[in-house]
Amino acid sequence: MNGAALEEASGAGGWALKGFDYQVDVSTWLALDLMVGARLTPEMILEHVNEEDVEADIEDFEPTPVADTIPMRGYRQAQIVNMSRRGRGLAVGRAAAYALFDQHDRLSDQTVESISTKMVLRLPASIAGYLTATIGFRGTRETIEAISEALAASDDRRIFLSLLALAVRDRNPAEADLIASRLPDGHPARLWAEGSDAPIDRTTVIDLGDASAVKEAYSWMPQPEK
Repeated sequence: MNGAALEEASGAGGWALKGFDYQVDVSTWLALDLMVGARLTPEMILEHVNEEDVEADIEDFEPTPVADTIPMRGYRQAQIVNMSRRGRGLAVGRAAAYALFDQHDRLSDQTVESISTKMVLRLPASIAGYLTATIGFRGTRETIEAISEALAASDDRRIFLSLLALAVRDRNPAEADLIASRLPDGHPARLWAEGSDAPIDRTTVIDLGDASAVKEAYSWMPQPEK
């Protein structure tokens, strides 16, 4: 499995409807999609005073003969990062983290570098997983190394090394192998990080983190047919 497959394995938006309030999730996802995905508005307002769930002013733009995108200002990207860090409730934080992951190729370098080691280690695992993959796709070598070292030393999040390695692999296979080498030799999570597509039994990876981190990382891994 490579980085492209990792993106595909992450899923689209169905996860957001599981276990959270439906209306809050849909409103949040729509707002983030307008800003980060479609780039049709520079800001969003949830639960506006007009009692609409979402209000957005769509920017006017003139189409050009060449395919183009509508620019999103850097400080708006920073707001999405802040939502992943301090969003009201897990649903908002996870939706924001997914938006960053989904649009990683459009983020500014400054936005990517604002994702810190502390965020990867301390935010809820369902948020930190997307942030880890985003750093793997776009982070500098120094940032990736710092997060790799921190994860290797973490009893709770060590399994996220597999996400980081797989995201890095398309950019720098040698660096990906170095990250994967911080996992136990022959371990299923390490083999997956090295590119294996063999199904993994969840019980074989529970030694690499706490329950929430293992649950998140395992959701990205190839699983046995039921």
